[in-house]
Amino acid sequence: MEGTPADVLNDYQRIVMEREEAYEADMTRNPEEATEGEPERLPVHYTFRHGDGSAGIIATELCDDKRHRVEIVETGASLIASVTVRFQREVDEPVIGFLIRNRHGIHAYGTNTKEQNIQLGKVTSGQTVSITFAFNCWLGIDDYSISFAVHSQEGQAYDWLDGALFFKVTSQTLTEGLANLHATATVVTDDRKGIHQETQSVIYG
Repeated sequence: MEGTPADVLNDYQRIVMEREEAYEADMTRNPEEATEGEPERLPVHYTFRHGDGSAGIIATELCDDKRHRVEIVETGASLIASVTVRFQREVDEPVIGFLIRNRHGIHAYGTNTKEQNIQLGKVTSGQTVSITFAFNCWLGIDDYSISFAVHSQEGQAYDWLDGALFFKVTSQTLTEGLANLHATATVVTDDRKGIHQETQSVIYG
């Protein structure tokens, strides 16, 4: 579209809303509703959603290693990101993954079942698949978002949720940058007699 910034942005917003409405209409049923016998799940949230409707993400969660939901974590903490997908049609070898971005939109880390050498094979319509990703959160101090996706081997999106979860990384020791590389520092001093004394301090955080 060509026009004033306000007109172009309004038209873009209209297109996004139409796509979201079409996506919901294509789903055979509300993907956030749990079927009989399934555990209760929190409704999924997202800042943007797209996909062809072949599958629907019905639950996402970020937990500590005791399976407690978390929103503020200490750098280096053991975390578990989980996602549950319900398939709306039969597909071969779907890929399910997640991506962490910082508040500037920079990709901090991402992985998926394909990169983890997990083959899901052929899934049928109505089948539900849950994946958990365990990792140590050596990220720098910042605010982060997590996106979840299920797609084909070629990258065709079945369902993609941007901004599904948000969390903050903190540290008792100041660190700079996107990642906390858990560096150590070595200090060498000269005692003026030609002998070097070496001491080592460790930076935690």
